[in-house]
Amino acid sequence: MTFPTTTLWRSKRLVRPLPWFMAAAMLLLSGSGAMATTLEQFISRIKSSHPYMKREAIGPQVEATERQRLAGDKDWILRITPNARHTESNLAQPGQPETATIYGTRMSLEKTIWATGTRIRFTADTQYVDQTWGQQLTGPQNKPPGGGAAQNPGLSTEAQYQTGVGVNISQPLLQNRGGAQDRVRYDAAEYQVEGSQAKAYENQKDFLLQMAESFVDWALAQERVKIAGERVKAEQEAMGRVGDKAKSGRMAPQNAALDAARAEDAVMSARRNLALAEAAMKSLRARLAELAKSQKMNRESAELRLYETSAILSAEKAKKRAIGQSGVVRALSAQKKQLATVGEGLADKSDPQLTLNLGAGLKGEDPDYSQSLGMDKQEWNASLKFVYPIGNNSATQEVKKNRLQRMRVEEDIRAARLDVSAQVVDIITRIKETDKALAVSREHVAAATVRATEEARIYSKGKGDFALVQLSRDNEEKARMLLAETSAERWKLKLALDAALGAI
Repeated sequence: MTFPTTTLWRSKRLVRPLPWFMAAAMLLLSGSGAMATTLEQFISRIKSSHPYMKREAIGPQVEATERQRLAGDKDWILRITPNARHTESNLAQPGQPETATIYGTRMSLEKTIWATGTRIRFTADTQYVDQTWGQQLTGPQNKPPGGGAAQNPGLSTEAQYQTGVGVNISQPLLQNRGGAQDRVRYDAAEYQVEGSQAKAYENQKDFLLQMAESFVDWALAQERVKIAGERVKAEQEAMGRVGDKAKSGRMAPQNAALDAARAEDAVMSARRNLALAEAAMKSLRARLAELAKSQKMNRESAELRLYETSAILSAEKAKKRAIGQSGVVRALSAQKKQLATVGEGLADKSDPQLTLNLGAGLKGEDPDYSQSLGMDKQEWNASLKFVYPIGNNSATQEVKKNRLQRMRVEEDIRAARLDVSAQVVDIITRIKETDKALAVSREHVAAATVRATEEARIYSKGKGDFALVQLSRDNEEKARMLLAETSAERWKLKLALDAALGAI
């Protein structure tokens, strides 16, 4: 919606184009080219190219990667441990070798099963053992491990190969039953990711709102250029009319000179205002083009229906939707879920430890490596381990601390929801009041236009004062500028509401 500036005089003869008139016309044309960019296009460019948007998107990815790292705790783990050992002793001890040389490799494959808390480990061992015995061995209790009936000092037994395989299982029966302790960090990290996504969303939303408001400022700057340009054109035409009137002899010489000076001063003032408006608009456009990484924007104009007033939701509907879209509320809700998950782990940790350990395997020993692989010797073990700290004060206090933290976050959520509701009510109220101001401003522009037209008509008949004509035109221009600025403010309020509702 635009309001044309009133032309003071109408004449059958056109005014001769002056150099500064042509310059002003070129300025107007340069700001209203065929190319234009809409608010949606500008925001799309910012989303796709601005580093801030990309930076905020990386945060949740970092948290997701960290969560996947924690998932590695349930993977199969392969351990291979080659070893070599040589020992010598000058002290003769019954049943102990004087020298021993051992080479071997131990392999294990182990896994933690999160669904049950079970730890299972498969092992495979092979060793080469070479020992010498430096004392007389008598009795079956003092026989070398390789067997035989050594009777002389300095006896060297035959080297042997030892091989074996086994499986060990550790099953928690109280604490960590069902794997509560094993997966608590991984489960809690899910809500860390969720909270990071909510924070990134809120930060991006605030940034896009700033960019959208800057776009409205660009559209407002264009409207100021337009209004200033129309004022230049009107003043140039007025100065031509004053000159024609003076030449026709319808004015006293002294009055003609004064009005001509006033008209020239008005033209210079209007041209200065146009130049300032043009400079402000171009600098703002250049900044936005740089932010959007689109140099062609410097040759475009902002396409925005500045004077349009779109409908808004009712306060109750807007509050409900805004609370659901609030990144702050969502981040706090994720924090609450995270604390609840940690709390479950802490409650489990306060239980006693009761663990059943089972193991079984096969062994083989023989000087011949291939024979040792027969593994004809069995072994097994079983144990039950119970651990319970008397008092268990530390775990109890951790559970209490977690419960208090959850209570505090619940209050934070209530406060955040209240803040969102208050913000929405404030914006909607300001929009409604701004709409009232816009209605008054439109009436002001209409009245100012009528006044300017009437002052020009009276002056054209030689009954008015040129100063009053200029004053009425100033009043009309100020009214139009105020209407444009109020409309821009209304647009920013609507954008703020859209952002709160997740529509930006």
